Amino acid sequence: MKGAPGGFVNDVAPVSGGVAYVTDSFKPVVYRVARSEGRWPMRPWLDVRAAGIDWTDGEHNLNGVISVGRHLLAVQSNTGQLWRIDPASREVAEVDLGGELLRNGDGLAWRDGRLYVSQGNLFDTPGAQARVAVVAMDPGLASGRLVTGLVPPEGFQHPSAVALTGGSDARLLRSR
Repeated sequence: MKGAPGGFVNDVAPVSGGVAYVTDSFKPVVYRVARSEGRWPMRPWLDVRAAGIDWTDGEHNLNGVISVGRHLLAVQSNTGQLWRIDPASREVAEVDLGGELLRNGDGLAWRDGRLYVSQGNLFDTPGAQARVAVVAMDPGLASGRLVTGLVPPEGFQHPSAVALTGGSDARLLRSR
């Protein structure tokens, strides 16, 4: 998949009906991928700035994205904000995290009403710790609260993707 020149196509959220949404961390756009005439074109779908998300050129902005029910959730790495996006209306709202931020948020996973957010520290943000944040979300995804931050005794270098196994384990991908 190729996005806009100078962009960084980052994460993909498949949804029902053979559609997927893709974030671009360096360009203020969310792409939509859907089958058309035997191909899978990736087309700009959401103008992030026009949707009300503050954008900082040259920084990692929207990153991890996941489909939960009828919404998408996307984390903004540079600000730590979590966004709820309605694919039907393209309405975007910030998720109320009670003052918490998910800075350096990257990969997302979902299980049983909880959002798991890999938070690396690739840019050595002062005071930041690489972890997997666990956020208990309300049923409408309008708010959530940080329940815990998972960190193994040896720590993480930079977790960038998270996947939940059939048990209680989480698997992480590290980027360099």
